[in-house]
Amino acid sequence: MSYMELFRGEKRLTWQLRLTDHQGLRRQVSTRTEDRSAALSISHKIERLVATRVRGDVLAQDLRSWAAGMHKEIRKKLIEWELLDVRDTGGGARLTNLPAPDPVPPGWVAPPPSLVDQWEQDLQDREVTGAHARQTAQRVRVMLALTVADKPPMVYSEDITGEAVMARIREIRRVGPTPAYAGKKRKAAGPRTCQYYLDRAREFCAWLVSKGILQTNPLAGLVAYTESVMRANRKRQRRPLETSEQVMLVAGVAGMVDRLGISGAERALMYRMVLRTGLRAGELGSLKVKNFNFWNKAITLLAGDVKARREDTLPIAEELVELLKAHFVGKHPEAHAFTKLQPKKYCSMLRADLEELNIPFVDAMGRYADFHSLRHTYGTELAKVVMPAVHKELMRHKDIRTTMAYYTHLVEKDKAIGLAKLPSLAPAPAAAPTGNQAG
Repeated sequence: MSYMELFRGEKRLTWQLRLTDHQGLRRQVSTRTEDRSAALSISHKIERLVATRVRGDVLAQDLRSWAAGMHKEIRKKLIEWELLDVRDTGGGARLTNLPAPDPVPPGWVAPPPSLVDQWEQDLQDREVTGAHARQTAQRVRVMLALTVADKPPMVYSEDITGEAVMARIREIRRVGPTPAYAGKKRKAAGPRTCQYYLDRAREFCAWLVSKGILQTNPLAGLVAYTESVMRANRKRQRRPLETSEQVMLVAGVAGMVDRLGISGAERALMYRMVLRTGLRAGELGSLKVKNFNFWNKAITLLAGDVKARREDTLPIAEELVELLKAHFVGKHPEAHAFTKLQPKKYCSMLRADLEELNIPFVDAMGRYADFHSLRHTYGTELAKVVMPAVHKELMRHKDIRTTMAYYTHLVEKDKAIGLAKLPSLAPAPAAAPTGNQAG
């Protein structure tokens, strides 16, 4: 028989119950009552719960009915200790599991997958890449694990409310999320990162609704920061390269020595590719020779390699066709089109090349010319020569507002050039008189 003890401390009015659960772990819970007979009744029922779990029996109907109507805090404790199953109590489902006890007691059994674990697995089953599924689920785990002063923890599905989530968003904005590993400093997150956390939490709640765990999405329509606030608070502002800087980069790098195992000629071609396609670093590294169709002068981007997770086709600029053909000579169709690097290595490679060419990596306004700024350069150049609808398609954006707000950097000179292209409203000059009219 398990150990049970009712007591009341010097400063506590309610009766406390100390017990040993079915795993042999010592637990303590408040009965939430000052009546000793009521507290004794609760202790007897919890004792029966422990005995049921030890035997592995099905929960009796009277215990199930009692569990559904018990105090919320007691129910949470019993579910947390796995003395109750959430399906038997109607008290909501546990969102994340507790870590394994250290040391692990004899007979301890790992709990079933938590709701966040199930959601992550469901994301992977829907052909979302493993890295994206892990990052998405981890953001929800971080938010649920945050402790905020004067706010109850989010342990069960019923604990997710707009107020609770926004309190954690403000905490992430103030001091940052919990570090992913020991030794990493905690840094305050920007508005865009905070909005990402909120978006992932909303997706998780939508999944809970689809599974019937929640009736409605408590985060539907909730916005942490507007687009204008996120743009104004971006930690890294990027700048497009001037036309002269683009020419200098492509021509200058071609004659440089190898860097990160990549020849100067190949690096120049890589930069040229991004300046004429707007490819992201990961997309450039994932390209294979077979993705290029020189007959149709098109590049096929597979859904698993692009940010939007959809297949896209991009035209190949005429100036690249012969250069790419020469670069692919002797390469197998399954070979990578360019030397593949880790995403951060592309930026360090470009920075070193820019510094050697005396092109500023950070300008006087604090804007960066990193590898992704080449995509910004592509978007800015397109804005000067194509219509907005074509601009959006070439940038492969779902929403044209993204194209115009983030990837179009026009200056006063560009506006003046555009204005000069408008037809003149001045009247046509009078025709010069002919010889007969002059006489």
